[in-house]
Amino acid sequence: MEVQLVAKRIFEHPTVSRERIAKIRQLRESEVEVPEALYFSGLPQTLRPYQKVGVASLLFTSRMVIGDDTGLGKTVMSLAAIALLFERDLIDNAVVFTTGSSLLQWEEELYKFTQGMEATVLGSASHGTYKLQERIAALETPTPVVLSPYSFITPNATHLLPEEEVLDRNAPRYIQERALARVVDDRTLLVFDEATSVKNTSSGRSGVAYRVALKAGRVWGLTATIVKNNAADVYGVFKVVHPGVLGSKASFTRKFLIERPIRGQKWRKQVVGVKNAQTLKNLIEPFYISRRKQDVAKDLPEITSVDVPVEICPYQRSLYEEVTLKQFERADGREQKKLTLLTAILYYQMLANSPAIVGYEDRSAKADKFMDMMENDFRDSKLVVFARSKRWINLVEKRLQKLGVDLVRVTGDESTVERHANIKRFTNEEQCRVCLITEAGSEAINLQAADTLVFLDLPVIPGTYYQTIGRIHRIGSKADKIWVYHFVATNTVDEGVLGKLKEKFEVACDIAGIKAGMLESQDYYDILAGTAGAKLSLPEEGGSQGGPDVITDWSMLEGIAEACM
Repeated sequence: MEVQLVAKRIFEHPTVSRERIAKIRQLRESEVEVPEALYFSGLPQTLRPYQKVGVASLLFTSRMVIGDDTGLGKTVMSLAAIALLFERDLIDNAVVFTTGSSLLQWEEELYKFTQGMEATVLGSASHGTYKLQERIAALETPTPVVLSPYSFITPNATHLLPEEEVLDRNAPRYIQERALARVVDDRTLLVFDEATSVKNTSSGRSGVAYRVALKAGRVWGLTATIVKNNAADVYGVFKVVHPGVLGSKASFTRKFLIERPIRGQKWRKQVVGVKNAQTLKNLIEPFYISRRKQDVAKDLPEITSVDVPVEICPYQRSLYEEVTLKQFERADGREQKKLTLLTAILYYQMLANSPAIVGYEDRSAKADKFMDMMENDFRDSKLVVFARSKRWINLVEKRLQKLGVDLVRVTGDESTVERHANIKRFTNEEQCRVCLITEAGSEAINLQAADTLVFLDLPVIPGTYYQTIGRIHRIGSKADKIWVYHFVATNTVDEGVLGKLKEKFEVACDIAGIKAGMLESQDYYDILAGTAGAKLSLPEEGGSQGGPDVITDWSMLEGIAEACM
């Protein structure tokens, strides 16, 4: 079945006929042959069958979200589709929005997989376009492809246009938005890579993206985790990519989200689940495609998971027990600070990692165990090492340097150029054995040169855990088998977090493959309730002291947010 290129804009009316839905289903279940394109080098030989279906989906519908697993080649699919659109003269230009850390990667793959397609990069050091005015000037004479960081459409008050220039609700409101409006029209393609970056409908970034996308003829979203925090993220992404499909936010919430009041803050609600999932699936099916690795890329290396139990040292245990015994006491008459259960979990994690993270002595059973395994079990391995905080990374880095281990970092402190150079060095140099990453390394980077992933502590967001694994388990992985090690401090919250991650990792919401494995307040409560020595005395529903969503802070817990950096 050869792709039929459709130039007609269909997003103006969200209703899609049964015949069209039938064609879309047939397209996704067929062996698709993608026509060759002058601008895409190697097409179609370089595309796998499922990637050809992805390309066809992008071309068949002018507004589309590709929700494939991390590492299945969403960037390559997009470039192939862009090349075909240029080849058939269906677009005049394409603007790609991505994270700042991914700009150079997009530029590199653009020149690797295409030919004759020039790009302007708004934010790359090689182009000298860091300042806002320089980026706007670069748009005055744009190339066929523009690569922009999301920071360019993240406005603040100084970017506001005069009130008299904002003619209607969909008119540009910011300086950079007006610059984009001059180059975006009905023959423009917009691509939102890591599309959950625009999921927050109340943010200025989402507002700019929404108004600019209304002018474009084609809009695509790319994301491996369309549910980042909760199911409301689905609405946020589609509000930009295909406005109108899911109706108003109030209507979407009423029809599809299960909410409950937050204890102690009854005027606020939190999303705890999804209802009418099949109806939601039917609504977005024509405009959303999601494939899992085990279904379409069976040649990817096998993943073997290993839990490494570590008994924390007596010094760590004494600090841990001291906090655990006091954490849930009520402060009689004293001014209280309310912390989420998540904050308490993070504090316990830091003590189980190394008390030095929060200002105590550096005595770490985990670090000792990891160094021992570096000299023995990991002697011939190429590792990606994940830790939640940069302070924890810094402590581990010092120990690795004492062992003479050649390493690089991707922690968010590096510039775009430095980050790209570090990734390239880790990929190409055999002697570079370790890449240290934080959550900044769990999105939009390729580390498939590694054969081992070590979690020195565990992210409490399943999406982060899932994406981090996807950094090394992807097309192009050089290893026959991928090893994933979880360092777990026994009789601490680590055990509860790992249990919940494994539990949620297997839970999927029946919305076209969307994962709905978010940890909720009850999960956090369960983790804390299971920690050694925890004595919980929670008030009854409606009590004045809050509930499992809120706990009491003490001075020894101040600065947790800073310690997480």
